[in-house]
Amino acid sequence: MARRLKGEKAVFVLVSRDQLTNEQRKGGHGDVTGSRSGMEPLQKGYSMKLHRFERAISTAIFVLLLGVIHGCSIKQTVKPVELTGQPMEICIVKNEKVRPSFREAYSDALKANSVQVRTLDETTSLNECTFTSTYAAHWAWDLGLYMRYAEIKVYRGVALVGLAVYDATWGGGRPDKFINAENKIHELVDQLFSTGKYPLLTPTPSVSAAPIE
Repeated sequence: MARRLKGEKAVFVLVSRDQLTNEQRKGGHGDVTGSRSGMEPLQKGYSMKLHRFERAISTAIFVLLLGVIHGCSIKQTVKPVELTGQPMEICIVKNEKVRPSFREAYSDALKANSVQVRTLDETTSLNECTFTSTYAAHWAWDLGLYMRYAEIKVYRGVALVGLAVYDATWGGGRPDKFINAENKIHELVDQLFSTGKYPLLTPTPSVSAAPIE
């Protein structure tokens, strides 16, 4: 602070704000208007970043939910045996890795569709019978035992002419995976031989079928 000498007159000089240098403006309490104008871009930038972050989180959650919904699926695919209506017999090749109850249910379902059934050892050639069938199945445990996968294939010679697949491998979060396996096997067989019932007669060489690609 400058001291005023005794006898000197006090001189006051009014300085406009525009005449102050930037350093002078920064001194003291600073320029409130300048501070506010400087904060506004920062606030806008923060708000935009927060908005982008919220959108990214929402998108990630949406994609995750889609993945969960898509992942929890049970699929069933059946390509029926295409016949011209002739009688038929099917030889089932044993699969020792699958519980015997599956083959028994499969055999019963075939007979219910008026199809003769013969059982062959798993080492038997597919050419042993005019129509031969193989099968596979897996069970899993999730609070209870359930059939997770079932597959039935029908061959005419070595050509695949029918296929039925039930796949609950990705249905872990669905309660309807706990099905009655025997009923499901009958359902698959009914769809596999949906062309109609056949009399219990020996097949003739004139049976035709369209192989599945």
